[in-house]
Amino acid sequence: MAFNGSGTFLINTAGQPVVAGTVISSTAFNALTADLATGLSTVITKDGQTTVTANIPMSTYKFTGLGVGSAATDSANLSQVQSTVTKLLTSVSGTDTITAVGAPVVAAYAAGQMFYFVATGDNTGAVTLNIDSLGAKAVTRDGSVALAAGDIKSGEVVVVVYDGTRFQVVSQLNSAGNATFANVSITSALNVGGVATFAAGSAAAPSITTTGDTNTGIFFPAADTIAFTEGGVEAARFDSSGNLGIGTSSPGFRLDVAGNIRALNSGADSQVLVVAPSDSFSPFIRWGVSGIRDSGILGFPAGDDSLVYRSGANSFSTGTERFRITVAGNVGIGTSSPAYKLDVVGDARIAGATNSTFTIQSTYGAGASSLQFFASGNSAQNASITGGEGSVSNLRFYTGGASLTEKMRITSGGAIGVNRTDPQAYGQFAVRWDPTATSVNNAVGISVDVANNTTNAVFAQWVNENGNGIGSITRVAQTNAVVYNTTSDHRLKSNIEDAAPVLEKLMSVQVRQYDWTEGDLHQDYGFVAQELEPVLSGIVTKGKTEEDIWQLDYSRLTPHLLKAIQEQQAIITQLTARVAQLESK
Repeated sequence: MAFNGSGTFLINTAGQPVVAGTVISSTAFNALTADLATGLSTVITKDGQTTVTANIPMSTYKFTGLGVGSAATDSANLSQVQSTVTKLLTSVSGTDTITAVGAPVVAAYAAGQMFYFVATGDNTGAVTLNIDSLGAKAVTRDGSVALAAGDIKSGEVVVVVYDGTRFQVVSQLNSAGNATFANVSITSALNVGGVATFAAGSAAAPSITTTGDTNTGIFFPAADTIAFTEGGVEAARFDSSGNLGIGTSSPGFRLDVAGNIRALNSGADSQVLVVAPSDSFSPFIRWGVSGIRDSGILGFPAGDDSLVYRSGANSFSTGTERFRITVAGNVGIGTSSPAYKLDVVGDARIAGATNSTFTIQSTYGAGASSLQFFASGNSAQNASITGGEGSVSNLRFYTGGASLTEKMRITSGGAIGVNRTDPQAYGQFAVRWDPTATSVNNAVGISVDVANNTTNAVFAQWVNENGNGIGSITRVAQTNAVVYNTTSDHRLKSNIEDAAPVLEKLMSVQVRQYDWTEGDLHQDYGFVAQELEPVLSGIVTKGKTEEDIWQLDYSRLTPHLLKAIQEQQAIITQLTARVAQLESK
């Protein structure tokens, strides 16, 4: 049995213990010596003959007199740990491709290992380190950034940590006493008694920046040049001539701005820009292109409070006036004597972006034209638009040359009338036309055509409040056939089942002939809505008042007629079968 697993030696041999005065049997003696041999074979010998086969619990005790470890599998004594000799690399050689030997020898690279060595020379570019021929690994700083020339100085102590992929430099002290640190955070004031030198940086990675916004800051793109970047894009720079460029990296003037400029004063009495006229024409803004002194100029004529814009070569002396704002607030384009708030001589176009606004207010009273249109060389207006009638916010359009006549109106409620002044009485869109007028082709009230012979064109469509189509008038492919569509989608219906018989009901419908009271027209076949409503109310639209005319949807007769045909066909089928049965007898 030997040891019991808790460190106690047990003798479990039969015949033990020996009884005094008895003969010791050879079996008991041999078993005892076998137990002793087994027990002694499991103890640790002081000369190292035996090999430990399990962890040895020290129970808070320590090894004393431990020798200095020399191999990676040896124990290190406290002296070695205190002196960190195990991290020191020796036999260092090379400047960019560095090799070194560990003491003791490093068995394998492992993430978190720290080593230090004394550099044998200045590096000239990217650096690798190979320890104990385990393989060259890149030496970087700030994570994966390769070292630049001079990052390692000859004779300085370099400390590196293996991150599982590469060696990262965590501290550098060069021979001049300067220090290079990666990712240092200073939480209080930093006082620099000498010169603080920064890398040149770039627009995407400025050398002076802030935490959390590293693509915004200051960088130095060229000699004697300071630039500012925002979001990785250069925003402004001072060049070597002292010119400031905003939105441009090549300023040609003391202030060179590419883009819009806005100036705000700081109070009622403050001034943003002051110009004092000094000659016949005082410009305060000039601009020019290569080879032209003044291609555009904005200024004040002498003795006049007008603001004038001139353009053209040498516009200061020979340029052409393009617009003027007079002291009365009139703006003239193409004229130097504007008589109105906006006086344009020449063609005009207003093209605004989304949500743009162009406001016109007439000061000539109700019904006055807000816009008038003249032909070239004609002093009389050809057409006009009126934007109001006193307190009524209607928009009216007039054409007809010298004798203008209202042709269209948009009311304040959004109703549109063509040749009608009261469209709201007839709906949102009302048209009145004279079919005998020679100016109207084929006496057509409303005409819709399709360009380019479009396939399946939609001439008109009706939609619900969700924008879904509920009815339309469409073209059949590229033919001249027209289809009138109404909603019949099963998704819009419930409780679908066969319709009730309708033949008997239809037989009670009175089909009439009659004369129309207007137009002297006789109709041979037709219905009277009031007579049809008690029988088929679903196809009749009553008037809302006694004066309103009743209407009839003839298309809704179709399912009634089809149902009646089906009923008749069923009767015919029964009769045919009965006749055939009688004939067979």
